[in-house]
Amino acid sequence: MHKPKKDYMRGVIAAKYSEVHEPTPSNHIWCGDKAINDYYERIDSVANKYKDPRWIRKRNQALRRDGYLCQQCKRYGRTRAADTVHHVNPVDVSPNLWLALWNLLSLCRACHDAMHDRVTGNLTSKGEEWAKRTSPPSK
Repeated sequence: MHKPKKDYMRGVIAAKYSEVHEPTPSNHIWCGDKAINDYYERIDSVANKYKDPRWIRKRNQALRRDGYLCQQCKRYGRTRAADTVHHVNPVDVSPNLWLALWNLLSLCRACHDAMHDRVTGNLTSKGEEWAKRTSPPSK
């Protein structure tokens, strides 16, 4: 009895899986929740911005400015390394503030997750609190 190559079978299985699970308007096996589908579409469109060299430079500048510490934790006397830079005013709401240094905040992953509702993409009360407190520098 001849056994098919494993790599070939992986390809066949992957192809059949993608046919069934392809995210299309008529096929919601992938995800029946419109909010989640919209979230993933938004992530795909925004993801390319985070590969832009201008963003990488600005991100590093924000981390340096904040001493590589989570600013939310720092407010409560905790010292935790920042590994994420948060847009206080979200990019999809204020795209013109994408690279504004005053609009960027260094956060740890846990605090960054607490700033966003990951299903709807909206800011949580903590995120809105930072947005109210943060304003452009006076000229």
